[in-house]
Formats: sequence, C-alpha cells, structure tokens
Amino acid sequence: MMAMALSRLHFPVTTLGPGRRVGVWFQGCSIRCPGCISVDTWDPALGQTAIADVARQLGDWAGTADGLTVSGGEPFDQPAALEILLRVWRSLSPTAVLLFTGYDLGAVGPWLEGHPGLLDAIVTALTSSTGLKPGRCAAATIRNFTS
Repeated sequence: MMAMALSRLHFPVTTLGPGRRVGVWFQGCSIRCPGCISVDTWDPALGQTAIADVARQLGDWAGTADGLTVSGGEPFDQPAALEILLRVWRSLSPTAVLLFTGYDLGAVGPWLEGHPGLLDAIVTALTSSTGLKPGRCAAATIRNFTS
C-alpha cells in the first residue's frame, strides 16, 4: 500500500461533525487560504505515513466511532491516498463520512462523480466559480450526498 502525507489522526473528535468521530487531517495544501487556522498542515513534505498504518489505526477506532471526518491540509491534493483511505473506512464502518475542503464544488465535482459512495457530506469553499476571488476561502457550502 502507498504512503500519504498525514498531519494527524485523532479519536474522538466531537467538534467536526455529529457524535464521536475519527478525525484525519491530511498534510499539504496547495490552496493556502489567507487567514488559515491550519498553516501547520501546508507543507506536503511532512508527515509521510504508510496508509496501511493509518488503516490499522482506523480499524482500532471504527467500531466505536460515529463517523469519519477528513480535513487538512487539503485532502484533494492527494486524491489517490484519499480514495484508498475512504475505501478502507467504508470496509470498516457503515458510518457517515464528512470531508472539509478548500476547493469549491466545481473543482472537486469530477472526483466526486468518479468515486460515488465514498463521501456522505462535503463542506467546500466558495471561490471563483461561486463569485469570490480564488484563494479567499471565506465561506462554505455544504452538500449532503445521502438525501
């Protein structure tokens, strides 16, 4: 299995979605929004971790978690690792997956269409395609895929 740049992995997370969730923060962000509260997650050279190690830890927590929240850094900057991670979670747990991204829905739409069923909800930035200047990342839209 491949490696991913991982900032942190935590359980329980109670502020980024409903219930007690597993939180995965990707390391590396090409967007670099002004005012970002997670500047420590921008450098993609940090945190190289085998996805198999992350999968083992997810397996330890999946049975007691109410869901998975993915954030960063920018998860979509590592699309192959994101796919593997979400497929691992789906094999471990039927609970909801929530993802935060700095990209707008138009930018990640093709990935979402190519990977149906991996995400239940996504919180995206409002950027150029929604009327704000690129890189502003000042607001968000939420899309629920389960209803």
